[in-house]
Amino acid sequence: MHTLALALALALPGLAAGTTVLPLTREEIAARSDTIVRARVLVRTPARSERTGRILTRTRLQVLETYKGKARREIELEQMGGTLGGATLVVPGDARIDQGEEVVLHLRCEGKERCHLFGLALGKFGVRSGPDGKRIAVRDLQGLSDSRSGPLGRDEIPLATLERELRRRP
Repeated sequence: MHTLALALALALPGLAAGTTVLPLTREEIAARSDTIVRARVLVRTPARSERTGRILTRTRLQVLETYKGKARREIELEQMGGTLGGATLVVPGDARIDQGEEVVLHLRCEGKERCHLFGLALGKFGVRSGPDGKRIAVRDLQGLSDSRSGPLGRDEIPLATLERELRRRP
């Protein structure tokens, strides 16, 4: 009995540290998002949900380009998790969005004041300069597992290619 309890105690933290998602393609994620933007992260503010009291983070974004939907020049993204008053709530597999970062985000805004990221980390690409100086879109999928093939890692695509895909959409 003690051996089983020890085995469970050792195994559960590893299981709890990840989130399993459906294996969606970039095209499927784009189709299910109502708004897709390239934006600069202006300010991140921790808060408590008025509904549940849980910690969340509100991020104000300056929209640089809209690929799908109608976005104002500034929009607010709301994600569960963050640090507030010495307490931290972590949502395994959710995207980390840093102040000052340039990002391509797949969102669900549905005409609401605040948008939500579609598909956790699947819905966020960070924009960076690659080794050759060309801009790339990087998706960090750490903490996510594909329901069929296991842990996901890092997805990288030239920004120009991603933008062509997004602009081609109806």
